[in-house]
Amino acid sequence: MNVMSDFEELEKFLLARGYISAEALNESKPYFKIAHDCIYSILIWDHKLEYTDNKIVYLKDLISDGLQAIPVFALGFKKPGYLLLRGCIESLLKHIYYFDHPIEYALLPLEPKSYLTVKELFNYVRNHPKFRTFEYVDSFLDSLTNLYFELSKKLHSTNPYNLEMLESLELLRYDKNVSEYFSKALSVIVGFVNGQLIIFHGDEFRAFQQEYKTVIISTVPKRFRRALCRYY
Repeated sequence: MNVMSDFEELEKFLLARGYISAEALNESKPYFKIAHDCIYSILIWDHKLEYTDNKIVYLKDLISDGLQAIPVFALGFKKPGYLLLRGCIESLLKHIYYFDHPIEYALLPLEPKSYLTVKELFNYVRNHPKFRTFEYVDSFLDSLTNLYFELSKKLHSTNPYNLEMLESLELLRYDKNVSEYFSKALSVIVGFVNGQLIIFHGDEFRAFQQEYKTVIISTVPKRFRRALCRYY
């Protein structure tokens, strides 16, 4: 199924489940289209990378969070949506770290406190040999770090303007501005996710069909695409 046909199926799903009205979906169609195309591009990795266990589980979790965020934002649930977006960033970092560390991955259920902090995961990726050769690695990770902490502030309401203070469930409804924020945030996240996956899984990416490469590369910020050419 191509990207457009898949998006049409998403529209039918959201309407059939009552997650959003036809009027609201039509109003925010561009935002949901961006979100759909982002998740679609990550699903390509899941279908093409032939790995198991520690080498794929967090990529699958990233996809899961991204997929769940679409109906969550359609329904007007802000904080759960912010949490899912932040989870996408964490899953990317964990994918890279635990891909390289099968022993540490195996220890997680045995020693729950053995996990790395987000700061440690960011530092690991920043100093990874595969990324150190990419001249924009710091720009990539600085952007993701800033967005991560922006989402954290929304979740923890460190700024009074982030407080929702709903007084009735009737006030919980679709919000076009929130959908716009969601699509932009997810676009930023997936752009950097795909950029880093192209570097990290360069050999596998080179073997992808051109149509799949095109979908993935189209999500990466334009200013970085030329620098990524050597990986495909």
